[in-house]
Amino acid sequence: MGLIYADFKTNKIKSAIKRLHEFYIHYPLLVEEILSDKHIEPKSIEYELGYASPGSIEEAYDYYKRTSIVWENNPDFIEFLMNNKQSK
Repeated sequence: MGLIYADFKTNKIKSAIKRLHEFYIHYPLLVEEILSDKHIEPKSIEYELGYASPGSIEEAYDYYKRTSIVWENNPDFIEFLMNNKQSK
């Protein structure tokens, strides 16, 4: 997600869209968590133990929790994600 954000912020929009499409294939829950209006903490044993498997809702929530300040302060990037998350 960092490279997508960097490309977006440096106006490399085609690159950001291409990266986003690839990223979304592997991590759709992460993108959806960033776009969500409500961020609900997972109630799984794995999350309570501090474990999050790649691509899981636990990983998505944890990532959002750690980086929320970036997304909350960049509504233009959120709009970009919303409009470009899936391949057309």
